[in-house]
Amino acid sequence: MSYSQALEAQMKALQFWTSKYGYEAARFHQALQLQLFGLSMDVDAIRQVAARDLQQADPFYIDPSICDTLVSVAEAMPLSVSLQPEMAPSIKGFAFFAKPVKGVAGDGIERTLCGFAWAPYSEYKVQVEEPLTEGLSLRWYEYRDGDRITPMDDALWPYGDTVGGWKPASPRKPSDELDGKLSDQLRRLVLALFSFCAQRILVASGEQAVRATRKRADEFWYRDSIPLIQVIKLRRAQNHQHSDVDGSEPVEWSCSWVVRGHWRQQACGDNWTERRPVFVLPYVKGDPEKPLKAPVDRVFAVTR
Repeated sequence: MSYSQALEAQMKALQFWTSKYGYEAARFHQALQLQLFGLSMDVDAIRQVAARDLQQADPFYIDPSICDTLVSVAEAMPLSVSLQPEMAPSIKGFAFFAKPVKGVAGDGIERTLCGFAWAPYSEYKVQVEEPLTEGLSLRWYEYRDGDRITPMDDALWPYGDTVGGWKPASPRKPSDELDGKLSDQLRRLVLALFSFCAQRILVASGEQAVRATRKRADEFWYRDSIPLIQVIKLRRAQNHQHSDVDGSEPVEWSCSWVVRGHWRQQACGDNWTERRPVFVLPYVKGDPEKPLKAPVDRVFAVTR
């Protein structure tokens, strides 16, 4: 599977905003902002901002071998985790999932998420001209009608807001259970990817798109400014096959796997006398040269 797919998908998203479909989506966004916040936004400006953010975004190719694991781990992301400025792996980016993520929206239709884009935003107080809120502008993209890429949802996520406290920008009913599950899945997926990139779990390597893709990219970028594709894979850890204290032979693992995230009572305060609950993010264990085994769902039975 070619890494150039990430840049190809980014170009398809750019083509959407320059097409008649992009104009219709911008008109819907304009009506939505007027209805929810009383803001009158220019349709062309909406399209230009969306296209500009994509054009300035670093493409990230999420290897299919870790997509299932990323989705599984994201489901355990606590609602209390908050978005912080230093979490995003780049100022602007477009994350492409080489193995699409499935989800069901409030209308009962299964969505096929192919990636999401992020960019910083600021809202200002008109009277005092100072930042009111800062955060990330997020836009998720899905496959529609085959391989056409269209926006599925978008939202502004202020820094400091938790997963559970953030609300999507689209006018969805809070009582709609299916819609709520999809929103939870989307924002948890964002933080899971950001958290993994910040830890010694995933590694990014810059790769150039193939020649055919670079030629098509000339429509959106100058030849010298076509972005490198950041390929996100499992980090190849150092060899940890050391013997135990008793001199026994090192274990030959048949695979690698992600140890589930868990809470830990972290020692802190004066003389480490206090205990504070800290969430330890998942990490990879086993032989990094062997296949990655996705976590198995646990089932708890309550009997009497």
